Amino acid sequence: MASLLPTTDPIDALLSAHGLRRTSAARQVLGWLLAHADTSYTHAQLQAALQADQALAVPAD
Repeated sequence: MASLLPTTDPIDALLSAHGLRRTSAARQVLGWLLAHADTSYTHAQLQAALQADQALAVPAD
């Protein structure tokens, strides 16, 4: 039997708890930061890292 309780995505819960909009970009950034908690990046470095991850995940035509 399926649970009647709503399931909450932990990333959405964190974004909401801090008053941030739950956009796909916000989810991606927060997910990446949580997965790489031992790193410290500037905005530019984070953007480059996210783009590199996307390039690896999306197959070229």
